[in-house]
Amino acid sequence: EQQIKMEKEEKLQLQQPVKKEKEKVIKFSALELQIKEMEKNEDNLSEYERMRLGNMRERQMMVEMLNFDEDKEELNKMAQNTRINKPKDYGVREKSSRIKRKVDEEVEKKETGVGGGKGDRQSPNWVGIWTPRTSEKVPYTSQEISAMIPVPRLQLELGEVVEGGQDYYKACRVLQRVQAQF
Repeated sequence: EQQIKMEKEEKLQLQQPVKKEKEKVIKFSALELQIKEMEKNEDNLSEYERMRLGNMRERQMMVEMLNFDEDKEELNKMAQNTRINKPKDYGVREKSSRIKRKVDEEVEKKETGVGGGKGDRQSPNWVGIWTPRTSEKVPYTSQEISAMIPVPRLQLELGEVVEGGQDYYKACRVLQRVQAQF
């Protein structure tokens, strides 16, 4: 572990001089570059260009007097100190009105049932419309229908109801439907 720490320190020390060498490279501003170009051909310049060169030198001296570079460095240091990379929490977005309406409709369906408000009915309305009715067109009770249409009792194994390679969610739905019948 100590060797690893020493190697890391050596790497940091090697990297620091490289950074200092990079900082030593002087970058010239656009104004300084123009002045240098004009100074190369100062003998061949017209009177207007010489006057322009003089103005550019004055502007350069004013920029140096104002110490913009030092101010930039200080601002950069302050910005680095205050800059913290934290994820911003924008909160949870409110659901759209369409989704709210859709959820409300589903809740209403669950409360009233699929059959339009007939209690715990889980089958659609068309189920049972062909069941026998009395002579007064009134449906028989479920006990009377059970007596008239006997349903044989079966004992099923789980493997007979749900296939082995069936989708898990589909199998859950099948089992829920079977459970609802009992």
